[in-house]
Amino acid sequence: MNATPGLDDDQRLSTDSIDSRDSAHFLSAKDLRLAVEDRSEWSFGGEQPFRWKTIPSRLKRMYADAVASPTAPGEGTFVNQWSRHALVASFYIASWYTFSLTLSFYNTWLFHVDQKNFRFPLFTTMIHTIMQFMLSGICVLFIWPSMRPSRHPALKDYFTKVFPCGVATGMDIGLSNSSLKVITLSFYTMVKSGAPVFVLLFAFLFGLERPTWTLTGVIAVICFGVLLMVMNEAEFNVVGYLEVQTATILSGLRWALTQILLERESMGMNNPLAATLFLAPLMALSLLIACSALEGLPSVFASPFFESFASIMSILGIICLGGILAFFMVISEFMLISTTSIVTFSVAGIFKEIITLVGARHVYGDEFPANKIAGLIISLSGIACYNYLRIRHMRKKHRNAAHGIREGGQDDQDENESSLAARQGLLYGFHPVNAIGQHDVENDSDIDLRGYEDINLDET
Repeated sequence: MNATPGLDDDQRLSTDSIDSRDSAHFLSAKDLRLAVEDRSEWSFGGEQPFRWKTIPSRLKRMYADAVASPTAPGEGTFVNQWSRHALVASFYIASWYTFSLTLSFYNTWLFHVDQKNFRFPLFTTMIHTIMQFMLSGICVLFIWPSMRPSRHPALKDYFTKVFPCGVATGMDIGLSNSSLKVITLSFYTMVKSGAPVFVLLFAFLFGLERPTWTLTGVIAVICFGVLLMVMNEAEFNVVGYLEVQTATILSGLRWALTQILLERESMGMNNPLAATLFLAPLMALSLLIACSALEGLPSVFASPFFESFASIMSILGIICLGGILAFFMVISEFMLISTTSIVTFSVAGIFKEIITLVGARHVYGDEFPANKIAGLIISLSGIACYNYLRIRHMRKKHRNAAHGIREGGQDDQDENESSLAARQGLLYGFHPVNAIGQHDVENDSDIDLRGYEDINLDET
């Protein structure tokens, strides 16, 4: 029997030696977990007494592997892991679809003049942001303490970056909801699908992206698709269109600023909960000012929805339901991208828009003439191309950052910023999350973890 490598085998010459860097190729995560749970008798330094109580669990595992693949030992473990991964991904996609689509139809039902006709979307959105702030605080205090902000932005950064981002975010969501009072859900979805255009334009303006002919072509394709979709709108409303178009422009500003916040570790906003804790108060403040100026707080509380205790409890319950839906939508997005990839998220996002339009057709009777269908196909093709270019750019940037860190050619500050940049990305749907997780980038394989493992986007 070959010698077990121990501390005296400093040159690791024994035939059973396995370099620790290569051990991941021989041991799966399940093997390691089961070894710890069963307190296996083997160790690198010697042997421990045999534990008879582990025999049933060992036999059970051997039988399960044999049933799964009697001719290929170990394959059953891989199949089971893949099945579990697919099941988890399906669960998070279903959760995201459920919360997002429910929120879209909820907003349309609550605000549209032909539905509930609650004429105060800015007030409602303000309550939603306050709820998200409270729920995020509860989560980072009691459920996910690792997501607590570890740093705080400097005063200058707060007023030049965080404050504008919070105001733009609040007004983006507020005006989007306000437009649903007078336009259809399908028209709203079509106009908002042009958001990547303004994300790119503001990225050019802030120096986050370098203008290229390829990106210019993507902008042209998306714009042409959106133009086709909004032509000959049967229920075109100028005010509603201006509101949703302004919200779309603010969405571009919002996520360009969000990218700046994400790429600087000193800001302390490396996950959605931490970002919400900083941005939600600013969002609520901006919405309070807008609500006071445009809707009037006295008008809100003088409306029939607040004339009796029963009606007050009813409308507050409805508003709080929307806040809960919005919060869990963000959490499901974060969990989806953290356990799968940004490619999965991108494809799921495109299908979500299609499902939204189909649902609007069946629930509210929205019309879809040929020009809208053609415009939708063109616009979604442009969005898919945008996502592809975005992912390829971020992966190349992450690789360069990882190689720069390993080569030691950066000072401490640059290393920290590059390490953070190599762990974060900007997603389709424009919700910032930590795509890869809180770990240092040391190997090429590290940047092929969550967010990049299912595609090959290397430059040719």
